[in-house]
Amino acid sequence: GWRTLATDFPNLKVANRGIGGDITSGVLYRLKADVLSLNPTGIVLLIGTNDVGDGADGADVAANIRLILLAIKDFNPNLKVIVCKVMPRSDGGQPIHAERIERINSLIEQFTKGEPNFAICDTWGIYADEKGAPNPEDFKPDHLHLNAAGYGVWKKALDPVMAKLDLAADKAK
Repeated sequence: GWRTLATDFPNLKVANRGIGGDITSGVLYRLKADVLSLNPTGIVLLIGTNDVGDGADGADVAANIRLILLAIKDFNPNLKVIVCKVMPRSDGGQPIHAERIERINSLIEQFTKGEPNFAICDTWGIYADEKGAPNPEDFKPDHLHLNAAGYGVWKKALDPVMAKLDLAADKAK
């Protein structure tokens, strides 16, 4: 849904490989053909909310994200990966699965700590209120998908992480 990627990151060559409704097993299935075959210098990974919405166990979601990251590392151990935390979601303003999402995010963060080419982008904390519900000003009325303002918030969160991994938007790649 991020339709302004090219203009938001004008000095980077971007390829949006996100698919609405996708789950972690879908990314695992298509990772090589749809992403790694492009020989990227960096990857921004956001996945997991649809697994949670489908009732998947949090440990299984985290394990699949870990498998995605291991497949990327196996493909190229020097490839830089920004791992976005699973974002909050709600139904009518009430948080859905906040504890499960926080657990997934914690497991993924623990795994990435020992990986110098992986970095976390906190797409939970920038959007969640004190109850774990998404900030309504950043999401569409479905409380699941970002609106234009929400993408702006995400971009601001990505910029320093990109700089940390030497993928800064001010560098042509």
